[in-house]
Amino acid sequence: MFVATVYITEVAQALEDGAKNLRAAVCAALTQARGAYALGIVSADEPNVLYAARHGSPLVLGYGQDEFFVASDASAIVTHTRHVTYMDDGEMAIITPSGIEIRWIPMPAKLSVESGPPFERAMYMFIRT
Repeated sequence: MFVATVYITEVAQALEDGAKNLRAAVCAALTQARGAYALGIVSADEPNVLYAARHGSPLVLGYGQDEFFVASDASAIVTHTRHVTYMDDGEMAIITPSGIEIRWIPMPAKLSVESGPPFERAMYMFIRT
């Protein structure tokens, strides 16, 4: 089974009905995904939250002043910020107006989305030479 944006959306929507929140539904959908993906997921139910996840495809988070960016490459956001974090395979970022939280995407036999603390990743600064 290959990942397609429509597939993830449909699975997350179906799982949301049985999940306790959208984060749990997104995690459940991602545990079923196969193939490469770099996704940004938003919902009208949580308009101030953006979920970003990657596996096999590049995804970078950018940090600005009171703003955050998600792109497939730093060159796409370098005009807005020079502060970025490269996401690793199997990571999900929860982006809100107050910040970015990065967590591992739980796999079926591993921890639930609520267990284990968020962790910090290195931030890089690009300097024009």
